[in-house]
Amino acid sequence: MGTWAWLPALQSTAWAKGLQARDPGATVVIAGDTNNTDRQPLYGVGREAGELNNFAATHLTNKCYDRLVVSGAGKWAEIEVLRPPYGPRPNDANKRVWTDHYFVGSVLRVEQ
Repeated sequence: MGTWAWLPALQSTAWAKGLQARDPGATVVIAGDTNNTDRQPLYGVGREAGELNNFAATHLTNKCYDRLVVSGAGKWAEIEVLRPPYGPRPNDANKRVWTDHYFVGSVLRVEQ
């Protein structure tokens, strides 16, 4: 069973710590668009997937805004960042699906 919450970074940290205090075996994953460009861990809990690729850019601005954090039994094994195929200004056919975000995927391994 999973628990979902949409919270700012500081609240996410408190939420994750509280959840793990209640259930020490829990694995907590935080996914966030932080609007913070620091190339270092932001949440103060767990491990960030960006540590595997030196916090590579996740937006067309070449900044690392999107973060994946895991706390608990899980650990990130790989990360992949894919740029959109249409560049910074999409043509008319792509405007409905255009985003300034890159695709960020990571492999999470949970050992019991």
